[in-house]
Amino acid sequence: AGQIAFLHGVGVRHAVYPWFKGEGQEWVTLAEQLEGLAQRLATEGIALSYHNHDHELSETVGGQPVLDLLLERAPSLGLE
Repeated sequence: AGQIAFLHGVGVRHAVYPWFKGEGQEWVTLAEQLEGLAQRLATEGIALSYHNHDHELSETVGGQPVLDLLLERAPSLGLE
């Protein structure tokens, strides 16, 4: 709650998760965590996005590109 109060205090309306480099299940876990955070921040009027890089397009989890996995499992998450 203190971090959200800080974000409000400095006028943040859009937060960005800048980087993650994981393997397999770590991406699934990240997507679940980011979805929960995106939903929580949305109730506070703050959008959350993920800043993607080339590795989210070239790496796969279970044959699915990582970026597709993030979009599928974290529908409340935007992209930057």
